[in-house]
Amino acid sequence: MLKSNFLILVKRFALYSLYSLIQHVRFVINRRREKSLSLLFSYVLRALRIILYVPGHHRLNKILKSFGDLGFIARRTYYLYLYKYLSTSLDTEKRQKILINHYEFFKKNFPYHILRQIFRNGLVIWSETRGSDRYEIKLADAYPFEEEGCLSLIFHVNESPLYTISFTFCNGVFFGIVDDQVIYVTRIQGVRESLDKISDASKAYSDNALPVLLISALEGMAISLGIRTLVGVSLCNRVGNATIGENGFQKNYDEFWRTFESIRIAGGDYILSLPVPFKAISLIKSKHRSRVIAKRKIRQFISKKTYFFFMNEVLTGKKIRINGNLRVARENRAIA
Repeated sequence: MLKSNFLILVKRFALYSLYSLIQHVRFVINRRREKSLSLLFSYVLRALRIILYVPGHHRLNKILKSFGDLGFIARRTYYLYLYKYLSTSLDTEKRQKILINHYEFFKKNFPYHILRQIFRNGLVIWSETRGSDRYEIKLADAYPFEEEGCLSLIFHVNESPLYTISFTFCNGVFFGIVDDQVIYVTRIQGVRESLDKISDASKAYSDNALPVLLISALEGMAISLGIRTLVGVSLCNRVGNATIGENGFQKNYDEFWRTFESIRIAGGDYILSLPVPFKAISLIKSKHRSRVIAKRKIRQFISKKTYFFFMNEVLTGKKIRINGNLRVARENRAIA
């Protein structure tokens, strides 16, 4: 009896492995006009690794089925973990587990009508009109750049996207953190053709850099979800291009994360506690304090507005209580 059951399990395992391989080969064939034959062949060879991760692949397929049936995701999402995904420091098993965790957490905490907006046109999570200009931050899926993060926050001015940060919900264990969930930011990218618009938008918000404002919005969302840690990918671990931009943006990811009260962890990435702490105002030169205070007020405003948007419009169930301000100032800067 035991032998019979074992043989049935082995048969199912083999059939599912074969089915998964066939599905991936079909996906590769459908891309034959986009990629060279040599690259497509390497994709097929890479797909053989599915056999080593069949239980996880089966679980991933079950989680993604509803997203796929609704047309929210592309077929390539099922196989992201087989390729470079999020960070060069992650192996295939970790990439698969992160992808599973992200969509499990996403599906559990975001109702259908919100998911539909995110995957269709993007969900406006913060907006403001100043004069004749309309400023918005949208939460959207990261297609076609999912390898650099599953979701994106995008800063828009008058419906034109100017800056994007992409992120994924991850289990903290992959970064040596006890947190059940963290946000892993793996892409920060401005639109090269819109430098003047980016500069004007920054000036409209007290010279706050747009990616900093996006981090503030991400902070508000994270806290509403009970997430208190953000991990920023380092330059050496980044999957995409080596720099944020080539037209006057931050030189690299490491420099960007060091502008916050960040701590560099083993493996090279950076940890930020949420709410992101500010340097104590007493440590700021007196001649710069009024400017710094003005910039911080805007960041706090966006963070709080985003937090309350999620609590009132997105999330269901018991709300998370925040005692006092969403901000904690630290006297001493953490070593980055």
